[in-house]
Amino acid sequence: MITWAVDNKATNAALARALKTRNGKDYLEDYPGECFLTSEEVGKALLGTPNGIGIGYFLVQHKAELGHLKVGEACVFFTDSVIFMEREMASIHWKIVPATMGDVVAG
Repeated sequence: MITWAVDNKATNAALARALKTRNGKDYLEDYPGECFLTSEEVGKALLGTPNGIGIGYFLVQHKAELGHLKVGEACVFFTDSVIFMEREMASIHWKIVPATMGDVVAG
């Protein structure tokens, strides 16, 4: 799943902190960008943003149809879109993976 052109202040602040924490960057790379496992603290923080919560909510609401899935990784990258040429915006590729039995029992 992709959140295209994030325009949420809380999520953008978390993205900036994640990039700074990981490698001191204050800019976005082209796709695939910088990836954060959701098993890491930084990845959990991204999953807890308004944009990440929506992805989790979608997976819960569609568990009957999709099965036990989780977000395994969040990859943050530069959005290159004609619509948003006036400013740089981040997009997030939420990599959806099967949940393990430990994930299902724990959560």
